[in-house]
Amino acid sequence: MMKIIDHSPYPSTPGWMSMRDRILGTLKFGFSWYAEVDAQAKAVEILRKQLDNKFTLIRNLALPNLEIPIPLFLIGPHGAQAIHVTPLKGIYRAKGDAWSVVDSRRQYRPAKPNLVTATGWMAKAAQDFLNGRGYSYPQIEAVLLCTDPGIHVETVRPIVRVVLSDAIDRFAGSLRQANITLSTHEIDEITDLLVNPQAAAGERGLYDSVSTASQKPSGLAQSPVVQKLRTDLTRQQLIILGILAVLFILVLIGLIVLALRFA
Repeated sequence: MMKIIDHSPYPSTPGWMSMRDRILGTLKFGFSWYAEVDAQAKAVEILRKQLDNKFTLIRNLALPNLEIPIPLFLIGPHGAQAIHVTPLKGIYRAKGDAWSVVDSRRQYRPAKPNLVTATGWMAKAAQDFLNGRGYSYPQIEAVLLCTDPGIHVETVRPIVRVVLSDAIDRFAGSLRQANITLSTHEIDEITDLLVNPQAAAGERGLYDSVSTASQKPSGLAQSPVVQKLRTDLTRQQLIILGILAVLFILVLIGLIVLALRFA
């Protein structure tokens, strides 16, 4: 069975998360956060059943100087993928580096955030990270994985691989049958570096030079798409707390009215 390294701040399984963690996560990351986390959990469950222990999946991979984590990073004998998971529904088009949605007039218009470009940046950031630490690593594939059967994506030579919900099993099968490019030792070494980059880089004597290089504009944190993906946490928290405050006041008023009525 596939090995999973979970760095999620609030672990979950498909369809379940404790109410406490759900509230805390929503306060911190915004209203769309839980749907995305649940979609990730569904994707992980499918991959876990399809892939064996030669494969390792890292959830919420955080790398130095990157301000958002890579949702899923899969590494195995075939190589590696940076996987962005979306729970979106609707009709979309991935054309080159463009991401569009069909509007009410049945015409394609640019969709925000651009998941195609964002997914490509995630793969590039991981590629730069490994190459900067001395690995002449084969290209990391960028994968946009859609878990809801209610989405249709028209693809026109997109810069990322788009996998729909009914093709996740075939996607996993293609990885099992792919040519071997990494040995078990290389997989373990790269996984250790990704999971604990500062310690591993210190052992290799590369961290200082790479830290300077990783501040160049080519990193994921410099992507304009990632700038759009960032959540204004303070604003989100204020909105949610405001709603909770209003609900609390309404409940309190209701209780007072009932108490006076039956007094």
